[in-house]
Amino acid sequence: MAAERGWSVIPVRTDKRPAVKSWKEFQETPATVEQLDKWSRFSTVKGWAVVTGKVSSLVILDFDGEAGKKVLKDLKLRSHVTTGSGGAHVYFEHPGWPVPTLNSKSSGDLKKRWPGLDIRADGGYAVFWGENQSGRYRWLRKAELEKLDVLPSDLRTFLHLAKPVPQPKPASNDTGQTSADLPGRLLDMALSMARAEGRNNAGFWYACQLRDNRVPEQFARGLMERYAAAVPSTNTKGKHEPYTAAEALTSLGEAYRSAARDPIPQKKQRGTKQSATPQPQAGPLPAAPPQQEQQEPILISHGAYCLAEGGLRYVRPNREGSSSNLILTNFPAVIVADIERDDGVEKHRAFKVWAKIKGQPREAMMGHAEFTEMGWPMKYFGSDAIVYPNFKEHARTAMQELSREKTFQYVYQHTGWAEINGKPVFLHAGGGIGVDGPMPDLMIDLDPQLSLFHLPAPPAGRELTRSIRASLAMLEVVPDRLMLPLFSAIWRVVLAPVDVAIHLSGKSGNGKSELAALAQQHFGKDFIAKKLPANWDSTANSLQGLSFYAKNVLLTVDDFVPRGSASDISRLHRDADRLIRAQGNQQGRGRMNADGSQRQTLWPRGMIISTGEDIPKGNSCRARMVIVEMDPDDMNWNRLTDCQADAANGLYAQSMAGFIQWAAPQMPTMKKRLFEQLARFREDWSGIQQHRRTPDNLANLSFGLEVFLEYARERGALTHPQAAEIWARAMEAYREAAEAQERTQEHAEPTQLFLSLVYSALSSGQAHLVTRDGLEPENPASAGWKKENGTWRPQGPKIGWDDGETILLDPASSFAAAQRLGKEIQDQIPVTLQTLARRLKQRRILTATDLKRETTTIRKICEDTQRAVWAISQGSLYAEKCQTNPTSDIGDPS
Repeated sequence: MAAERGWSVIPVRTDKRPAVKSWKEFQETPATVEQLDKWSRFSTVKGWAVVTGKVSSLVILDFDGEAGKKVLKDLKLRSHVTTGSGGAHVYFEHPGWPVPTLNSKSSGDLKKRWPGLDIRADGGYAVFWGENQSGRYRWLRKAELEKLDVLPSDLRTFLHLAKPVPQPKPASNDTGQTSADLPGRLLDMALSMARAEGRNNAGFWYACQLRDNRVPEQFARGLMERYAAAVPSTNTKGKHEPYTAAEALTSLGEAYRSAARDPIPQKKQRGTKQSATPQPQAGPLPAAPPQQEQQEPILISHGAYCLAEGGLRYVRPNREGSSSNLILTNFPAVIVADIERDDGVEKHRAFKVWAKIKGQPREAMMGHAEFTEMGWPMKYFGSDAIVYPNFKEHARTAMQELSREKTFQYVYQHTGWAEINGKPVFLHAGGGIGVDGPMPDLMIDLDPQLSLFHLPAPPAGRELTRSIRASLAMLEVVPDRLMLPLFSAIWRVVLAPVDVAIHLSGKSGNGKSELAALAQQHFGKDFIAKKLPANWDSTANSLQGLSFYAKNVLLTVDDFVPRGSASDISRLHRDADRLIRAQGNQQGRGRMNADGSQRQTLWPRGMIISTGEDIPKGNSCRARMVIVEMDPDDMNWNRLTDCQADAANGLYAQSMAGFIQWAAPQMPTMKKRLFEQLARFREDWSGIQQHRRTPDNLANLSFGLEVFLEYARERGALTHPQAAEIWARAMEAYREAAEAQERTQEHAEPTQLFLSLVYSALSSGQAHLVTRDGLEPENPASAGWKKENGTWRPQGPKIGWDDGETILLDPASSFAAAQRLGKEIQDQIPVTLQTLARRLKQRRILTATDLKRETTTIRKICEDTQRAVWAISQGSLYAEKCQTNPTSDIGDPS
């Protein structure tokens, strides 16, 4: 990249000293390609440095240590490169006159006024790639040089960047350009043309010049990707519009489908005038000049390896001094991009490989392990791609040796917060948003299902106020008990990891998906009810992966409708239970690779918004959700239409972008604030009977609303009284949600489910009770007996004995009868017999236990035999609702 841009490049050792005897000559003239190739084979070379100053047309500001980081922040600059020691380099245009290299150690005034700041200019150099004793260097953004006018005038004056010095007129030079600086000069010309005539026109011109200068197509791809990375992110009208590598490669393909023509003159001819920016010639291209005949055209060679039109070759020396030309593959292939992928937890290396199979260009992306094994040619290119026997290692080495023109890319694979250059940045499909606003130059590669997570630039002034008020209009779409938990979740998910999900339940046609879409459109205006990011029909692994990469955002999983066979219904509930429990526990399901090693664990790093006609089963699963049940008349469809229009126009996404920029500098303190909010809620709700997770769930949501109201007040969208009113409405809505949650969870609680199933088995004649003497009980109809021809007859298996006020249940047979019925209705008890026994005791449902033997059963003589039975009151079994001891402090802590 550096040499192609015309920069003068030298190799360095691990101590950052030049790895050449003298680098003085390269302060005047850049090294040639041959010199760079020769240096790259030196074992002492551990990195590469750019010679700063006029020779490379750039200067670099170097910020070291905590003092330097503070100066960088105060100057509101963004780093191009982070150094091995954690410092930062920012690249600037060279002003055109001599600029001295200074450092704060030798300049007392510089150290005093701008501590930690050095300048690398004429006579200096700076490492930009590789590693040293302190660590690796990493590029953070495109190599576009900053304008000097972004620096304060006093700093520019001090660094000799403000006052131009007259320069002597350079002597004429009729020598042509070398092959080393030609691609870089062509790139500079193309970038200059892009600003005036558009990026597509300039890109096609650049592609034609690469073709005309006989640059092999596989290497031209790497150059075109550099062009795509270097052009401005705005079009000729000044509007933000990303220009992708795919567009650049399309231009390249069009150019290389035509025959090459004579390249543009590389030196000024006497007596002629040459325009500063060459223009593409109109009309058909002339035929390429005839090639010199040879056995096989060699495109490029390095060391003992060659890239030919027919494939990769290895020149092996023989003992007698001759050499053998060995065929490694029947297809040419090189690495065009070396990519480091960051998923927010781990970093992975990947390579983009370009090849030609029977004359047709092909491309494949693979991880480093797959590339090393060399089994990928047939996988990606088919049976026509042949790596000849015993040459896999040579073929891999040849590709690495010959891929000198590859690009290096740092790619983020997730949404949400990341620390870049010591600052929090919120990533989305279009780049990032930080303290200083949008960062469109970041490389983001999301799963296609997450591609709509795209935020605009944060608005300001009246436009920001308008967008916040548009979001607040959502509160009038449905009643507070439904809307305020969901509205709170929108802002909560951005602030810190979340261990609660929301489930919107109700009949089809109630507007569940439309309501979820309004929330989802805060993270991308193109989300609508029919284009939500995920669906419950997806596989469990797919949902697990999506929820991992969708970090700090809402992820709607739509349409939970159990249907199909019993196994299909069971699978859906199992998948939902797994995903929701992973959300609540903030832990993923462990997995292993084929070789037995542990794979990376995936878990939801955002917040799941689930919709469906049914509710996922399981007491523990439901405890990790806030369940919102919609009635048919809850939706205000007119207000919904108005809100959908605002969301489609991007107002909701603008509101979120503004919120993110406002919250960015506060992110280091957000977790502490969240813990304080959780503690307050636990104290306020300690006297309310409910599942133990309910206060934490609602406290999580309330924290999001609290921070949003603070944001809305500071930005002038709400007054203090208006914010206080919304907060009061929210507290009431949360209490209603807690009561509804308690009713929903009651049936799913294992002991209540057991009693309900036993009662249903008795009343439906699938089981029966007898007296302790084995006779018909006093109320046979409710004990599983049926009258036939005037005589009461028992139905189904016997599961216990009616002892007047007490029911004595046989543990095994009653549990089996309940599970049989539960299987029929797809609602089985989710715990074992032993666990159920403990829960019956904990919830004070058993009227007696054996304290001496420490068992949940007691011994009773039934039908002349001593039996171990559960003693349960008549009221517990036959009442519509199980009445447990309200003073019991024993619940399900899971």
